[in-house]
Amino acid sequence: MCSLCMAGHDAVPFEDLTDSAEWISTLHSERPWPSGNPPSLSTIPFQNDCPETIFRLDLFHCYKCGLGRDLTGSTLILLAQLQYFDFTSDDECNLPARLERAWGSFNLWCRTTGKSPAIHSFSKALLNYKNARSFAWCNVKGSDNTLITSWLLFFIKLSSQNDSRHARLEQVLIETLTCALTVFEILHSHPLWLHRVCAQRVQHHLTTVLRGFKVLAKMAKDLSVPAFGLKPKLHACDHISRDIKRQLQSKAPKVLNPLVFSCEANESVVGHVSRISRRVSSRTVSGRVLDRICIKTKLLAKKFKAKLRHRHRSQ
Repeated sequence: MCSLCMAGHDAVPFEDLTDSAEWISTLHSERPWPSGNPPSLSTIPFQNDCPETIFRLDLFHCYKCGLGRDLTGSTLILLAQLQYFDFTSDDECNLPARLERAWGSFNLWCRTTGKSPAIHSFSKALLNYKNARSFAWCNVKGSDNTLITSWLLFFIKLSSQNDSRHARLEQVLIETLTCALTVFEILHSHPLWLHRVCAQRVQHHLTTVLRGFKVLAKMAKDLSVPAFGLKPKLHACDHISRDIKRQLQSKAPKVLNPLVFSCEANESVVGHVSRISRRVSSRTVSGRVLDRICIKTKLLAKKFKAKLRHRHRSQ
């Protein structure tokens, strides 16, 4: 199940996050494609001993649209099942009613903090919660998942101060959600290269998120609530964390920001292009879209050059 190692094979569990995990010794031991039939991209000169590393792991899809959605969706269902959204004045205590009250809290938080989510409600369908045996996950955009993470952290902190019902669970949730937000706060606020101390913080917080997720899975199981399903993207995020650690151990003065391989910015580019394509004739869509993109690029280049000239004159 992994293109970089043998995780998922017998006696090589992919969910092992320890420093002595079996899959570590199997890194790049086999090519992830049939012998004699490599993909075309693998013919590009890269690393002869491990050509598969040309395919990079994308933190946006591995976490924000992967593990992070499992974290928020499972946390929502777990809190609902543990009656965190029940109040003495409520008439209904079924799951849809609890999710509606959770949405009310989230919506109020968004209005108070000036946030604008793209979703309009919490529902079993949004959480992919078909029945009581389902492992919930939020089918939302990466930006909305970040908002839900921030709100859940706020809500759990508030609940723990007023009436701590499951103190240990609340403590693990707070630490895991806090670290998840901190990872991206650091990465998005830094350029291409991270200072070592910043990379150390990212690696520490990302590892805490992954191990916290596993602890939450065990705690949910003990509470008889299926939640925090262990999926391949947990393993993928662990690869990203260990890659940062490997760079730190090499004594390099700077560490490459893992967002350099993120497709998050590409999502916006695709959106802009699609909007242009809907405004031109379908018969000449390719030529018209390329013309408009070139015109926009030229205008932006002129604007940028003018700013540079003005900056040089002022200096």
